[in-house]
Amino acid sequence: MDRRYPTKKLFEGNSPVNKYELLALESHNKGLTEDRILLAFQALDELVPNLGVFTRIFQKLRDDLFEAVYSDELTGTCASPGVGESEYIQRLPYFSLVKQVYHERNEHMEKLDEQLDTVKERLFDKHKQLEQAQETITDKEDHINVLNSTKEDLQSIIEDKDKQIEELERDLEETRESARDKQHHMECDISDLRESLEDAKNEINYLTQFKKGYDDMYYEYDKYVETHKADLLEKVTSDDMTEAEVDLQELEIEEADQELEAVQIRFQNTVGNIMTELGLLQQHSTMLMEQLQILEEIKPAAPLRPAVRRNGPLHPRIRGDSILSAGLEEEEISEEVADPFIPQERVFSKYAAMLYTTNNQGKTFEEFKDAKYCPSCGEKTVICPHKLGGAEKIFILPHNCTHIKITRPKSPDPTLDFAPSMSSPDQSYASGHMHNMVTTPASATSRESPSMGAGEMYMVHTLQRLWDDYRQRTKLERTIPRPLQLDRAKSLMEQFLAYLFWTDEFISDEEANLSILDTLYCFMHDRYLVEDIMFLAAHDFLSSVTEYSGMDKMVQLLGHVFVGNLDASCLRYVLLMAEFISAVDWKEVEDFRAFTSVVYPFLNVNV
Repeated sequence: MDRRYPTKKLFEGNSPVNKYELLALESHNKGLTEDRILLAFQALDELVPNLGVFTRIFQKLRDDLFEAVYSDELTGTCASPGVGESEYIQRLPYFSLVKQVYHERNEHMEKLDEQLDTVKERLFDKHKQLEQAQETITDKEDHINVLNSTKEDLQSIIEDKDKQIEELERDLEETRESARDKQHHMECDISDLRESLEDAKNEINYLTQFKKGYDDMYYEYDKYVETHKADLLEKVTSDDMTEAEVDLQELEIEEADQELEAVQIRFQNTVGNIMTELGLLQQHSTMLMEQLQILEEIKPAAPLRPAVRRNGPLHPRIRGDSILSAGLEEEEISEEVADPFIPQERVFSKYAAMLYTTNNQGKTFEEFKDAKYCPSCGEKTVICPHKLGGAEKIFILPHNCTHIKITRPKSPDPTLDFAPSMSSPDQSYASGHMHNMVTTPASATSRESPSMGAGEMYMVHTLQRLWDDYRQRTKLERTIPRPLQLDRAKSLMEQFLAYLFWTDEFISDEEANLSILDTLYCFMHDRYLVEDIMFLAAHDFLSSVTEYSGMDKMVQLLGHVFVGNLDASCLRYVLLMAEFISAVDWKEVEDFRAFTSVVYPFLNVNV
């Protein structure tokens, strides 16, 4: 049993009752206490063994009372006077726990009462504030009602004004619409008249060529007829002509007929070739006009040189001159030249289209506002694979559009798409002279790279990247640059290209992934063996590439490959095409047509 009592016996005298009452009186506490319950159970422990046959039943009763009185919580007790002076641990009675709970609850209730008083005071203050706020809200509501009435009055005034404005706008729109219709009709009439006038002028200029040729041919024919008549008059036909003379005369007639037939066939072929050439020239003229329009659009982005007239005095056109000479008296020079190294994907032009719109029932058509020149297609397009990058494209039609006309590109044209150079011979000489001038900077490897040509504006890297790579490989520098001569630089370039092709068959696995610049330095190392001489020779060669890139296209191509603007396969492609061209015995135009049909089979694709 979980209890500990002092070893001193309670009933040692003759009167146990008096002893028990005396010990109970010694505890000054009134009522039921822990000491008194402990004293009662100690008395039971001493009395139960002396009850004889009732010992067991009283022992069970004592245990049940103990379990009913004491809880499972433990507590320590001090020595009781008269009972024992030893300290011990015992289980705490239930009534002590109840008293403790009551005491804690009373304390909690007191705290809650204090908090409740505080809350009541705050609630009273809040009620006062609420009453004040309600009074303020009432005042504000009265003010809002006044403002709402004012707002309604103003709103009615605004609605009246809006109605008046709508009526005025409707009248203005009707006036504008009628004015636009009148203006459009006038513009259409003006456009029709201009087109008719332009067509008439073009027809006159076009027929002038044939008129001149016809007059010349008629003059020559008259001369020939007069001569032929004179020859015929000299020949006298008589009745006594021999058979040999008749055969000779018939032979002359047959030769004349054959000569006439040959002249007719040659004339037909000549006229056909002239018409073909005229069509090509017209197409080329159209492309030049479109590219001229592009140059005029980008004029603010790039400075233009002043207009330069051709060498020699300009003469007015005389009657019968070719119409192709019109507009060539004066040219402007522009530095904006398309890059010849950019691929021209003309084969995709069969998926392109040009849009025209009209607002007068198809009388006149105007170009769609989103139409722009596409270098890859070679003409103006609205829809082509080079412009539509997304999954879909929405076009906004102009006002009052009635019809849409869609045209397809004519055919893939193998002619170059980049704008032709417009510089005069004097300017070409001047530009070449400027390239030959050599500057002497503080350090050759830190100088600014000259222009790589007209197409550099389309490239990502400049030739300065060669010197950045050179400084990463070595610290050797030439204070004064020593560029090679052009012939020597081209010879060294040919040797490097031969070395490049030689490495295709005899290269090791470690050198298979070298870049084009690494291959160049390997070539220089195999050529000069000494490292310092290798780097100085490479410096001279790179200086030559930088110097002559604007003078020689092959050197320019090599420079673009070195800096990473073009892939190294471009070199192989150019050399392979050069080998193909040198293998053909060029004699006629048909040779070139057959060559292009073999090398570029997609040119025959129908679009």
